[in-house]
Amino acid sequence: MPTWLEMRTAMRGVSKFPRRTPEEIRALVEPAAQRMFGYMQAQISSVMFLAQDAPRRDAMLREHQVKCSAAGIIDAPVISDDQDPYALLAIYDDALSVGAHTFKEHFDRMHHAFAATMIFLEVKVTEWSRDKAVWTAFNKRWNFMHDQWLNPDSPPPHGVTGTPPPPPHPPMPNNARTMTDDEVTALITQPLALSSMLFCSLPGGEESGMFTIEVTIHRGSYRYGIHYDDCDATIPVEPEELRSLLLDSHCMNV
Repeated sequence: MPTWLEMRTAMRGVSKFPRRTPEEIRALVEPAAQRMFGYMQAQISSVMFLAQDAPRRDAMLREHQVKCSAAGIIDAPVISDDQDPYALLAIYDDALSVGAHTFKEHFDRMHHAFAATMIFLEVKVTEWSRDKAVWTAFNKRWNFMHDQWLNPDSPPPHGVTGTPPPPPHPPMPNNARTMTDDEVTALITQPLALSSMLFCSLPGGEESGMFTIEVTIHRGSYRYGIHYDDCDATIPVEPEELRSLLLDSHCMNV
């Protein structure tokens, strides 16, 4: 398999993409969408488990960040130019193939699933983002599986067919609440925690409903996007916009 640098270099040289039938697009997209959804499902399931003891979870997050800082490690998954990204993903897949039962196991599983999600999405952006038909189908498919899992009554978006029955969705914790300004400020600087949480807009706002935050890395800086459970697209937001939205929302994981 090519290295990450070779993959990026090769894709920069592609100016035209083959015209594919809807059936060919579905066949190409389905395995990748299932894999993306699997990472998200593992991540959110462990997040829900850890929400049962938020102080303990937060203490473990702080300890993890201190260790990363002491070791000079960025607390975010990074693909080195000389690495095969799919070989790196295989390491996370092996870790995720083992079930989580204890609090520590769920904490590690959340971390592994977050890293795999970020790496896999970055790889697919490189491979497919300029092929509009494939990229759109991929995002619609995994987002629909994610939404059906959390909200089984949500209708399928236009063009999504052949959906298998979703697995049981996780129970929402009873201790959902709004966050303070200090909590939001701290959370925005923690991509692992932020992308693992589920939020719900407060009534009366411009937007309403459940949403998650997607965090990506571009040239060493974080970029944020909002994904509502009833919307196909991810809406990019600046950090200050994200702060305002979080202050006007319930966090379902605290």
